[in-house]
Amino acid sequence: MKITKLECQNFAGVPDGAYSFLVPGRSTPHDLTLIAGVRGSGKTRLLEAIVALKELVGAYRAPPPPASLLEPGQRQGSLGGTFLLTDEERAAVELDSNELTVAFTLGDAREHEPVKIPRPVRMLFSRFALNDARGKIELFPASRALAPYGEPTTADHEKLQRFGPGATKYAGLVPSLIALSAADGARALQETAARGMLLGLDAPDSLGAYRAAIAKLAPELRLRGAQPAPGATPGDGSKPILAFERSNGTFVDAHALSDSQKQAVLLGGTIVRLGLSRSIILLDSPELHIHVADQARFLETLVSLGDDNQWIVATGSSEIMKTARREQMIALPSPRDPQR
Repeated sequence: MKITKLECQNFAGVPDGAYSFLVPGRSTPHDLTLIAGVRGSGKTRLLEAIVALKELVGAYRAPPPPASLLEPGQRQGSLGGTFLLTDEERAAVELDSNELTVAFTLGDAREHEPVKIPRPVRMLFSRFALNDARGKIELFPASRALAPYGEPTTADHEKLQRFGPGATKYAGLVPSLIALSAADGARALQETAARGMLLGLDAPDSLGAYRAAIAKLAPELRLRGAQPAPGATPGDGSKPILAFERSNGTFVDAHALSDSQKQAVLLGGTIVRLGLSRSIILLDSPELHIHVADQARFLETLVSLGDDNQWIVATGSSEIMKTARREQMIALPSPRDPQR
């Protein structure tokens, strides 16, 4: 699933107009589109408009009330766009074309007929699984953070959290990785007891894909897995930590990493955990906590993760914008300049 066009009129915080994500002269979108503009120009809100459009077609949780999306002071507006479906997705909704164009009126629902979305289309856009068999949409907000506490989460819980506040939506990542590592350890013990020995190649490794993704983003770190908390003794009820090895051989808990390293764990770990392939990934402020000299490389590495994803990135980083071609950028006007 990809998006090729977004059209907004009186959508709160977004300049009116049509926004194309297509490669010039082709019917396929860019792998990476940058949304640029000064503070207050609507970069974040444009990402949220894409989320709103998807949720109006088929929601992970509940579609937003159209009236809540209106620019203050306006009575009516519109939100529409075109999605490009894979052949599998097109077959699932029984369309003749891989393009799906939708349009919604924003305002009081009593003043217009609601758009009727066919059930197969609604189900396609609302389906979710913790694997890469299904394309999905993920928004990494600028408020994202690697939460210090949480519990392992299920696919149903993750689905409901997809467009929630960044401070809580990733709370299950570290505990889920600890649970995977602990399960690997338990299976290894069972295999050793049953077979008398366990060769390295036979050892279960549920963290392999996570380890590779995080190492690409933070080469100085190696994910090791669950370990007892420092000072813990058997039976004292202490929870294990998620340990990383630094390049100097020392170990560190996930929550004692630097802020930039936490970003690598959060972004890389989430891409693997959610199975983000053939998906739309919306990223606000990729430069968050990343040194200016590393911002362009970090984003370049990030977009290489997963398979056949479409990245739409809102950024204020001049270093990142220097690396993009002009046709890859959507420049939003200054909020003080009414002309686009």
